[in-house]
Amino acid sequence: MSFCCFCFNAAETSEHLFLVCPEIWNIWSWLSDGIHFQLDLSSAQALLVSGQSRRSGYVQMLMISAKLHCFWCIWVEQNNQKFQSKASSIQSIICKITAEVHLSSNILVGHGSHSMADYRVTQLFHCPSRLSQPLSFIAVSWFPPHNAQIKANIDGSSFGLPPSTFIGGDSQNQGRSQILNIGGTKS
Repeated sequence: MSFCCFCFNAAETSEHLFLVCPEIWNIWSWLSDGIHFQLDLSSAQALLVSGQSRRSGYVQMLMISAKLHCFWCIWVEQNNQKFQSKASSIQSIICKITAEVHLSSNILVGHGSHSMADYRVTQLFHCPSRLSQPLSFIAVSWFPPHNAQIKANIDGSSFGLPPSTFIGGDSQNQGRSQILNIGGTKS
């Protein structure tokens, strides 16, 4: 029986090497944090299917590629440590995974979506978003309400990773007198 070459604290089983080892867990934690989704590490099969919903076909393929490249890079690193006495840092392994997934994106087909879930994945691996249609903007005009009415406008936005968000609102009567103004931000 051999011990895990990453943590040196447990027998090196497939489950330990790829899913349970505290050192390797840092790789899965990086991926979970990067896509803002908790991956299911209960088994390799559960891991491969977790985090796939709410994403476009293109990004689902990127996610599968990312998970497979994680497995591959862990395996290669384990072999390098055992047979060549070469050890890489976890950060170095993550950089290799990122580069491999980025290269894999060149052969994937399909389009991404405008969702934040897709955006996070493409940004994590520096991949093009492959949007099927560019974003479009709609001009909005404000017209005062009729007599004895109040008009309320409410809007919100989100930008960046982690997202910085804002929500605001404004209520006015027919004379454009401001009745209520609300706003809040979270970053």
